[in-house]
Amino acid sequence: MTKELKKNISLIATLAVIVIMTVTGYYIISLKKSPYPVASFESFIYKWGVSDVLENSYSSVNGDYHYLDNRDSLIKTQVKLSVNDIIYIHNKINELGFWDLPNSIGKRSSNAKALVYELQFMYKEKSKKLTIYSDFDENLSLLDSAMKIKNVLQK
Repeated sequence: MTKELKKNISLIATLAVIVIMTVTGYYIISLKKSPYPVASFESFIYKWGVSDVLENSYSSVNGDYHYLDNRDSLIKTQVKLSVNDIIYIHNKINELGFWDLPNSIGKRSSNAKALVYELQFMYKEKSKKLTIYSDFDENLSLLDSAMKIKNVLQK
């Protein structure tokens, strides 16, 4: 009985080491995908609106949140993000491939009611601004990826 117990313990230990190494390797690789560490994150600005006027905006620097309500009145308020929110946003935009997207998705159209989104992320080393035109219909997977990033910021 002791021989079987030793074999089972040896087998379990071997499997445990393999699982731990696999999980550790996965997280190391996924962390290296991010071109900039979360520690170098400074702020982001998110704006949206119709055509040329982006009247709705959020700035993570000071938490300023401006938006139009149902009666087209501009509401100004403060919404501060926690450190956990910033880390989540940083990880999510990297997971969704923000840095691989072009600076502009679509073109300004004659449709006056088409929504336009502008996302700008500032890091110590670099910043990137992404403009998304919601009536873009050429490369739907590109638009889908950009809209997922926009949805992360809206949440």
